[in-house]
Amino acid sequence: MSQRGIPRRQFLSSALARLTAPLVLSSPSFAQTPSASALLPLPTDANITVSVLVSGTWLSLTNPNAAPRTFALQTDLACYPAGITPSQDNFETYEFVTMQVPQEADWGGFYPADGKYTLVVQIADAQKRLGKVVVSDLSTGAVLATFIANGDGSGVSGQVTLPWEQEYMKVAGYDRGGQPLFVLAATNGLADTLFPFLNEGNFIPYRPAVIESAKGHYVFASNTPIGDPHNVSGVMTYLGSPLANASWSSANADAVNDTSNKTQLFPPPPFYSYSKRYVALDTASRNLDSLKVNDPDYLQKLIGELKAATASDPTPALSGIDLAPYSDNSGYWVAN
Repeated sequence: MSQRGIPRRQFLSSALARLTAPLVLSSPSFAQTPSASALLPLPTDANITVSVLVSGTWLSLTNPNAAPRTFALQTDLACYPAGITPSQDNFETYEFVTMQVPQEADWGGFYPADGKYTLVVQIADAQKRLGKVVVSDLSTGAVLATFIANGDGSGVSGQVTLPWEQEYMKVAGYDRGGQPLFVLAATNGLADTLFPFLNEGNFIPYRPAVIESAKGHYVFASNTPIGDPHNVSGVMTYLGSPLANASWSSANADAVNDTSNKTQLFPPPPFYSYSKRYVALDTASRNLDSLKVNDPDYLQKLIGELKAATASDPTPALSGIDLAPYSDNSGYWVAN
C-alpha cells in the first residue's frame, strides 16, 4: 500500500469500497530499506559505502500514551551523479535508500521527545581516498558539521545533533586534496509528513432477511440473513477477492388505501431505518487531533477531508411509495 513518489512514511486515509470504516495505516515505500547497521554502496561509486542514521528518543505520533523509545534508523538517502545539483525537488528521483519504520503498532510515525535528533554518519572507502565529509543545509548551504577522515583515508564517522525542523541535509564527501568524491542528500525521516491515500477493498456483506409479499411478488436475493451491521470485526477482504463490494437484499409490502387522500407506504423494518451512510467504525479521524506536525494548517486540511469522508448521512436510503386514493398496492424495494 505504498507508491513511488511518496518515499517516506505515509498516513493513509482509507475509504474502503462502500464500507464506511476508514482506516489509518502506515507503511514504508518499496525503495531499499536496509537495517540500521548496514553500509550500502553508492550507485555512483561502489567502492564507497555509507550509513546515515537518524537517532533519538522518540514519541509515537498516533498514540500519546505510548512510552518514549530510543532507537536509530537508516534515513532516506539520495545519491547524485556529477553535474546534478541536489534539491528537495529532485530528491525522489535520486533516492536509493528509504527509512524502514518499526513494524510495530503505534510506531509507524514518531517525533523526537526533546525536539532534536542526531544524524549519525559512517562512510568507508575501499580505495582510501577520503579526506572529509561536510553536512550542510540542503536549501541554504549553511554548514552543520564537518567530519575529518581517519589517517589512511579509509573511513569517516561523526554525528551532529539537529533541531527536528532540519528536514533536508546535503552530505558531501571530499578527498584529501579537496576534490569532490560524492554528493548525497538525507532527510530527518519526515515522520510528520501526511499524505491522504485511498485503499480500496471488499467486505463480507451484511444482508438482512428478504421481506416477501403475501401476493407472491418477485423476491431478490436469499431469505437467509448474513452478518451484523454493527459488527465490523473480520469483515474486510483484499481487493480483488471474490466476495461482494456491496450489501444487498429486498423487501415487499402490501397495503390498501381506502381513503380519499393520497398516503404513503414505507419500507417494512428493518429496511425503513437504513440511512445512506452509517459509520460503523472510524479509526482515522479520531486520532488525527493528537498528531504533532510542523505544518498545522496542512493537518487541519487533512482532518477536514477525513471528517467529510467519514461523516454519517442520516438521509433514509429507501423512500416511501405514494398510494393513490382507494387503491390496493404492493411496494417493492431493493437495497444494494
